Amino acid sequence: QGSVVTHWTSGSERMRIDASGFVGIGATAPKRHLHINNPAALTAKIQITNLTTGSATDGDGFQLGISNDGTANIEQRENLDMAFTTNNTERMRIDAAGRVTTPYQPAFNVKWATSSSTAPVGIDTVAFSQVITNVGSHYNSSTGRFTAPVSGFYQFNLSMYFQNGTNYVGSMLQKSDGVVYYSFSSIGSDVMFYTSQAVYLNQNDYVFTRTYCGGSTTALRQYSHFSGYLIG
Repeated sequence: QGSVVTHWTSGSERMRIDASGFVGIGATAPKRHLHINNPAALTAKIQITNLTTGSATDGDGFQLGISNDGTANIEQRENLDMAFTTNNTERMRIDAAGRVTTPYQPAFNVKWATSSSTAPVGIDTVAFSQVITNVGSHYNSSTGRFTAPVSGFYQFNLSMYFQNGTNYVGSMLQKSDGVVYYSFSSIGSDVMFYTSQAVYLNQNDYVFTRTYCGGSTTALRQYSHFSGYLIG
């Protein structure tokens, strides 16, 4: 009891378990239950490798990188960013202020390429062909479809602007299983529709947009947008 256990390789101490049970890896005076110190790279990684492959190369499995601020005071180093990586690519970061970023989260924002066109009578499938953002390339600008890469809830936002309608007009957000989310209005010289829905999609389900017009109507495409992103 009260002893210190150390492990040495190549004449250097690599790990220490002190009398309090604190474990230090690269830290001769551990300050916490697990204290990893790597002053040269200013980063610590915890890597879990799929042992069935027999591989332990950098980037395999799951990695957790924690970057410090380069100071010598361990108490100041608690103010850190935390980054989660797979295949040596950062997938999520929680910064010191608690803000979470997920740069590879599926998301898209598109608009119609032409300034205006005629929306025909009845139901017409439309494709927003001008891509502003398309993280992961899950939106197809030719078909107008967003295909879910993974199962989960997705938030979709659709706006359409119509002029000179001779009858009712509407917009439709439709799933591949036939479920439709409608937005309708009576005739008017200027009509804007907004549709906002949180939709559950199975992997490879898709959504697309349509117009629904009782009479020939001018659709002002530069003011019409379609966007969506994975909630989780």
